[in-house]
Amino acid sequence: MAVLAVLVYVASGITAALALLYVAKQLAADLLLLAGPALIMLLWLLEGLVIAWSDLSAGPAPDRITLYGYLATGFVMPLGAAWLGATERSRWGSAGIAIAALTQFVLQMRLPQIWPGGPL
Repeated sequence: MAVLAVLVYVASGITAALALLYVAKQLAADLLLLAGPALIMLLWLLEGLVIAWSDLSAGPAPDRITLYGYLATGFVMPLGAAWLGATERSRWGSAGIAIAALTQFVLQMRLPQIWPGGPL
């Protein structure tokens, strides 16, 4: 499980750095940058499935509402960032992707604090 968390950190960090580079160069998001939120969303979905399986089989999480709220937010946010990057054809679309990637990084850091005995 820690492998998925590290992959989310790496994908979020690389996507945020690339998006900030696009913002600095005043570029709109292209397919390379839009692949970042897609990869983050896929990794987050896999991690969410592992966490949900652990919650159902090993024992309940202490605060399920917050845990599943974080998982839902982390899944929907890259989708919204990709939509913003695809429709906003200025550097602000790239800025939205950067903000979402940095927020995803923080969400990943908070998951072990929400469920200390969980699979992370």
